[in-house]
Amino acid sequence: MQVPRKHFPAVGLLSLVLIGAAAGSIYYYQFIVPQAKNCAAPVHRVIFMRALVQETPFNGFAITGAAILNETGSPLPVAANYTSQDPRLNFTGVRLENYTVTSPRTIEANVGDRITIYVLAVNATIPPQYSSALGHGLGIDQFSIPNPIRVVRWGTWASTTFTVTNEGVSTYRCLHSCSDQHASMTGSLVVGCA
Repeated sequence: MQVPRKHFPAVGLLSLVLIGAAAGSIYYYQFIVPQAKNCAAPVHRVIFMRALVQETPFNGFAITGAAILNETGSPLPVAANYTSQDPRLNFTGVRLENYTVTSPRTIEANVGDRITIYVLAVNATIPPQYSSALGHGLGIDQFSIPNPIRVVRWGTWASTTFTVTNEGVSTYRCLHSCSDQHASMTGSLVVGCA
């Protein structure tokens, strides 16, 4: 059966409307309606950082190493103002897989990750560091860390472990007054869903 020519423009116009509606629906569901996220399996991240006063040339916190813990290895040591030579700060038997961070002041993680942060407090020994300062500390805004690091004494390591439960950007900061720019001694914790 052949469509009469006088109805052909109406059928063509109706087809264009249907195609436009279908494309609009696809666009709506792809970009407007939030999609379900499929997050990666949680891992245990191990972050090593040093803490110096914020002033130049020291520049505050700096991540010096990052790794994923292989859970089948030995447990991580808990540091509480231990020097690097302290036998209690021993990583023998701990299996870690190193990874590179995108910024020396940004900790990146996924929802559900467990994070252990080791902080080494380095004594600047010269001004602008306060002579009354005992060391540095570490706390994270928006996350309830069961054991924030109140004071890491000069030349020693301390650690804290916590699990991130929601997405967002948070600030970590020094908790012990160390210099005039103490309030600027910060970094970021970025939690996403990769």
